[in-house]
Amino acid sequence: MRYKNEIIILLSIIFLIGSYIFKQNSSKASFEMMQNNKKDLMEVQKVISLEHIWSTKKLSSNLNSLKNIVDKEKIQWHKNGKKLFVKFIDINSDELNKILNKVLNTAIQIEEISIDRNNDNYIMELKCKW
Repeated sequence: MRYKNEIIILLSIIFLIGSYIFKQNSSKASFEMMQNNKKDLMEVQKVISLEHIWSTKKLSSNLNSLKNIVDKEKIQWHKNGKKLFVKFIDINSDELNKILNKVLNTAIQIEEISIDRNNDNYIMELKCKW
């Protein structure tokens, strides 16, 4: 038992290093958890704001203004509650751009969109909901 004090000091230094490593790991884990909580909170706030936007009455009337961009003969319009299916037939590029700008600047969820070209005209199908 000649080196009793040295062994006690060595064990206490090992214990001290282990405690320090444990503290660093636990603080790192709590910081990551806090960052994840902030991210989740921001996502929930975004969903709430989108639900508020989608529940407004102006959204339906805003989509109804798509009918005024092109002639009525070029539109097949099927609106069912909060779902819409529109097919624009034989529209030119200017009308297509106006329609796309209107759709993309409106807070809707686009389920399907397809644009086909026939010579100089386009056929566009849009399925969306809000």
